[in-house]
Amino acid sequence: MQLDETDLRILEVLQRDGRVSNQELADEVGLSPSPCLRRRRILENDGVVGKYVALLNPAAVGRGLQAIVEVRLDHQTTASVERFEREVLKYPQVLECYLVAGDWDYILRVVARDLEDFREFCVNSLAKIGGVGNVKSNISMKQVKYSTAIPLLGAGGRAEARPPPHNSTSRLLTRAVRCWRLRLCQHGFAGFLEHVQGEVGLVARDQKRGAEADRVLTGA
Repeated sequence: MQLDETDLRILEVLQRDGRVSNQELADEVGLSPSPCLRRRRILENDGVVGKYVALLNPAAVGRGLQAIVEVRLDHQTTASVERFEREVLKYPQVLECYLVAGDWDYILRVVARDLEDFREFCVNSLAKIGGVGNVKSNISMKQVKYSTAIPLLGAGGRAEARPPPHNSTSRLLTRAVRCWRLRLCQHGFAGFLEHVQGEVGLVARDQKRGAEADRVLTGA
């Protein structure tokens, strides 16, 4: 999916506040509500927006200790890698796990209640996974930065330069034709005509709202 600057602005806002209302989102990105909602739904349906969640304060829920744990396997065979990855998924205190290149095989981000809770996990759970050779723990003393927002816009608030999409107009037209064909097959000509008239009505309404907004801004 090719994202334009308006899509990126919508995503920037959603990353800051997933509960933002459609009206507030539309106002911030400079759209009227209907096209803003359509764009948001497309981003959700196409998987650009994975899901909406609540981000908790670890200390507030009794998981104030965080650690970065490095794991090295005895042997990097297919069986040992699959076994480790299968077993580590069972532990909810492991928030992230990455297979990495370098001196260690895996890097984990782990939360715990306290040092004793963390030691219990390392000794009686992590180290007992078959194939684990060495474990190195780095206890976090202070969280300097933490963000879940992926940077999308440049320093000036504009989309970073991208190569032009290949035949993007053709892809959009093809997608529209497929959608209309599906509507025609599912609902017959009458239903298809009603759908087209509805879309035309939405476009006309958005154009009217845009013209009214322009008159207000120009004082006409």
